[in-house]
Amino acid sequence: MKIKNMLMIKNRNKRGWIKIVEVFAAILIIAGVVLIVITQSRGAREDIYTRLHNDQIFILRDIQLNNSLRSDVLGTFGTVEWNDFPTNLKADIETRTPNYMNCSAKICTPDDLCLLSGSEDVAIYAESVLITATQQTYNPRQLKLFCWVQP
Repeated sequence: MKIKNMLMIKNRNKRGWIKIVEVFAAILIIAGVVLIVITQSRGAREDIYTRLHNDQIFILRDIQLNNSLRSDVLGTFGTVEWNDFPTNLKADIETRTPNYMNCSAKICTPDDLCLLSGSEDVAIYAESVLITATQQTYNPRQLKLFCWVQP
């Protein structure tokens, strides 16, 4: 009788350990799935940010290197909103803007905060460039490009 009781106790102890191992394995599987889902969603957001950033830098560098567009920026005074932009500069920005995003821009003095007017209900990514002079003109201006993904 004592031997039978001892065997039953050992079997119960084994069942307990098996249950503990099963629960631990289930927790590991669930945690792994959650981590994979979080990593993939974060990666997608970082990809769109990187893409937006690179496209904005491309647009701004082209303006910096084009003497005609530099002159358009340097020929402005005060803060220039998107609606009042020099025609050639606005057309160039609109032409270079990829289809997946919308952009707006603003020209300010270098010490100005140069914030976007109005409000959007989307994440807005901003990049800026300082354009200081041409051979004929010294009038430091900040060109800031605001872009967001189309909903």
